Amino acid sequence: MLDPLLSLSLSMHAQPGLYAVLIGSGVSRSAGIPTGWDIVVDLIRKLAEVHNESCDQDPEAWFRQKFEGAPTYSGLLEMLGMTQAERCRLLKGYFEPGEGELEEGRRVPTKAHEALAQLVAS
Repeated sequence: MLDPLLSLSLSMHAQPGLYAVLIGSGVSRSAGIPTGWDIVVDLIRKLAEVHNESCDQDPEAWFRQKFEGAPTYSGLLEMLGMTQAERCRLLKGYFEPGEGELEEGRRVPTKAHEALAQLVAS
């Protein structure tokens, strides 16, 4: 398997005019969107509920003990959603605004998101 950075580089080189912006999930934090690790921890809690167990004290430790390995974003999604559609539905609630959130100004684009959109448009 290719190194992800090398794979991205080759893909971009093969497609002139294609750009990538490498940012962390924290750029959306001020918009009320959880980071990748926040989602991992919440998915572990959902998984513990499926097993009728509690992991409140340390979700990562519970996962490591239960499944003998470190939790990963993609691994948890595969465990909790059998199909791509199920996984998309599961993630939708983390990213899309719910009732009242738009009016409260939560989960709306920030200045950083707007700047990226302008950069893409130009």
